Amino acid sequence: MKNVQTVILVGGFGESTYVQERMRIEIAGVRLIVPPDAGLAVLKGAVRFGHKPAIVSSRIVKYTYGHEVYGNFDEKKHPDEKKFWKNGKWWVPKWFNVFVRANGELRVDQQVTRRSTPNSEISLTYVYRSTQENPEFTTDPGCQLLGTVELKNSTDIPFQQQVIETTFMFGNTELLVKMKNTTTGKEAYMTFE
Repeated sequence: MKNVQTVILVGGFGESTYVQERMRIEIAGVRLIVPPDAGLAVLKGAVRFGHKPAIVSSRIVKYTYGHEVYGNFDEKKHPDEKKFWKNGKWWVPKWFNVFVRANGELRVDQQVTRRSTPNSEISLTYVYRSTQENPEFTTDPGCQLLGTVELKNSTDIPFQQQVIETTFMFGNTELLVKMKNTTTGKEAYMTFE
């Protein structure tokens, strides 16, 4: 709250003179705005947004969004008990691969895409969100599994020759996570509220 300079009071309680007065006392020094018809302000905004989505051009992201992957082991950052050996290299499991960070600005309909190579017939994307701006692992406090997107890969083509694009699409009020095997054209997706 120390950086907050203005508060807009909306909703049913926003019309209450008692609530307005208590807010002025509790957050003295902060500009308090109570729009006319404060109880209808949220509803009117939702209706306007429904009719003209371009009215909102960007949002501040409340959570950090990403997915769980194997990360490169860094002896300066990661404890030894987290590492494991695979394909001639040390890895760290349950690493939080960030697509967007909490408190960052996000354009409506912004998309973030990452490419990878499958290593099995089924590719799973574990979609996470975190209250932290910089989570390192999906097991960190504040991390929550939202769901899993599953994509079937071809066994007729070597996995190293296939490419998977994982795209986080931040639309209006939902998050759409899409996986596409660009070699086979197969897709899978899931929407999150």
